Amino acid sequence: MIAGDPDDAAELPVRVLLADAHAAMREAFAALLHADARIELVAEVCDPAGLLEILAAETAQVLLLDQGLLQSPLRAAIDGLRKRAAPGLRILMLGLDSEGGISRLALSAGADRYLLKDAAPEELLAAVRSAGTPSRGFYGPGARIPTHEPDRRPA
Repeated sequence: MIAGDPDDAAELPVRVLLADAHAAMREAFAALLHADARIELVAEVCDPAGLLEILAAETAQVLLLDQGLLQSPLRAAIDGLRKRAAPGLRILMLGLDSEGGISRLALSAGADRYLLKDAAPEELLAAVRSAGTPSRGFYGPGARIPTHEPDRRPA
């Protein structure tokens, strides 16, 4: 491969920002992400203020976001995150909603995907690696195949 070749982009790792208020969860997700050479963990944050600060400074492609970290209504919180982030940021919301109510709300509020925290590690990694696709979906036990909807956000 020649340096600068458009095919080089396929070799670059996905840049991820991890935001979770719970230290044990954050450390477990960080270890999982570090184990995959196709993923680069650029930063970890544990609170909303830290998240807003790092979004302005980092150029992550993917935000792996614990739903419990957001303190305002989902739509307003996600809109606020997108205004501070680099264009094209994909928001993958993490949670425990296996029934689908909160996950549907997160997706309708602008999250790109909803991932169950108890999903298999390979499912979580696959979702992070494929976050550049324009589909929205739900990952986790009982929902192995993502639902596909057109991306409704302006380009």
